[in-house]
Amino acid sequence: MSDPAPSAGRPAEFRVSYHAALVEESVLLAERRLSPADAAAFRGERNRIYAGDDPDEKDARFEELHGRFFLRLGLDRPLHEALAERPELLARARGCRVLPAVSRRQEMADVRKEVGAGAQAAPTIVVTLRPQSLVDPDALLTLLRRELLHVADMLDPAFGYVRELPGLEEDPALVNLLRERYRVVWDAVVDGRLCRTGLLGARARAARRAEFARAFPMLAERADAAFASWFEEPRPAHAAIVAFIQEPLGPGTADERRCPLCRLPTRSLEGGRCPRCAEVYAALVPTPG
Repeated sequence: MSDPAPSAGRPAEFRVSYHAALVEESVLLAERRLSPADAAAFRGERNRIYAGDDPDEKDARFEELHGRFFLRLGLDRPLHEALAERPELLARARGCRVLPAVSRRQEMADVRKEVGAGAQAAPTIVVTLRPQSLVDPDALLTLLRRELLHVADMLDPAFGYVRELPGLEEDPALVNLLRERYRVVWDAVVDGRLCRTGLLGARARAARRAEFARAFPMLAERADAAFASWFEEPRPAHAAIVAFIQEPLGPGTADERRCPLCRLPTRSLEGGRCPRCAEVYAALVPTPG
């Protein structure tokens, strides 16, 4: 399903489309919100379509019916609102496609080049959502604000986003460790900006602070100051985040030691490994007996 017309403030060439199955499932979940008359009309029209004989015609009619009620139920509004808050995306992307997600962990936004598009062609924003999320507008708006600010960073030349972190070809455990640290720092930077602009509640800071402390236990008493510097960062850069996650204690720190496995700074070694590597490798190696 595609938008019949661009929203106010959205250029005509920027189109939003939703996967037909996602539209259908979300409408069926939200059907109880319809007035009795609208619900009766919806069910009556669905039953008439089911009674048809031509499979291709039935698919097209179902898609039109579900798309019409998707708009009537306002299930498109959270994405329109989140996009309107990010005019830079409207200038740097050609459109937005919304696809189904199977699990909550799969719900995210990313950017992709269309097949056959030239090197200079604008990418498309791809958002993956569950039907359940589309019928919870408040939670969905929060999710979309976070995800679209990540996308805005990815498309901002000043941020300098590179999808692959450097020097991670040797150790899968190190790859996962650094990717998780990168996510934690980037999420803190995103939530900080959203909080300062009033688009996210103040409780987000405490949640991100706790997550940061778990990801960087080696910082100990320095964790509060380090977290605050990222949460309050107005102009983040990919390279700065990468440098931090590789050396959280800072290059050349006097009390710095390095884990012989991940080569990252640590304040303590457990059996010759940093606490994080000890945890990772304990999970990978089964206990004898």
